[in-house]
Amino acid sequence: MVFLLISIQISRGQYDDIANIVKYGFSILIFGILMGVFVGILTIYWMKMMNNSNTLTINVMIVSTYLTYFISENLYQFFYSNGLVSVITLGVFMSAFTRTKVRSESEYSIEVFW
Repeated sequence: MVFLLISIQISRGQYDDIANIVKYGFSILIFGILMGVFVGILTIYWMKMMNNSNTLTINVMIVSTYLTYFISENLYQFFYSNGLVSVITLGVFMSAFTRTKVRSESEYSIEVFW
């Protein structure tokens, strides 16, 4: 996806030297990763506040995924972030840190849903 965005910008003639192309590519990756981690931290905090509700926990996960994508795509004009990179980062972050944060009662429901 990052290579596609870079090739679109090159074909439009916006970037003509390699330094600007590399800077643009890294800014897409960096801001996408930062957005995914930021929403992941907020999601884990939000899930800690749940009172053993399986439905709310699953809904928070779905809403956080869509929220990450929409925010990241709308911030593209300012920070050159990418929604796909942000959602992938959110998924990796959530898989690494959610297991210990989710209540044991909700864990089975989450596994069945995903």
